[in-house]
Amino acid sequence: MLPYAVKLHLVEQNQTARFGTEAIQSISNAINLPEKLHTEVGRIYSARPGRPRKKLATSRAYIQSLPYGEQRTEGIQMVRDAMKTLAMRDSAIEQRLKALDEDFCPPGSSK
Repeated sequence: MLPYAVKLHLVEQNQTARFGTEAIQSISNAINLPEKLHTEVGRIYSARPGRPRKKLATSRAYIQSLPYGEQRTEGIQMVRDAMKTLAMRDSAIEQRLKALDEDFCPPGSSK
């Protein structure tokens, strides 16, 4: 984990009943972020989605309808999008996101 103060779960903790505690609390589902970046990711999740998903209340509602792996991929992309919005460059976060992208093993399977 990176030495930042706020842990972001790529697949949100409120999905524990659906995917299980082990998957949600897994180190491969979390990244520590600076508070400013974590707040921006939350803003993106809470935003109204664009077409073709605009019938849903928020991006979060759409993402929560997806399977675990797709939610995780969306979470990684939202961190990247938030970094772009904030014009933030942080090689440690970028390396961690790359590692998360490359080292995915769906819950209940083994590598």
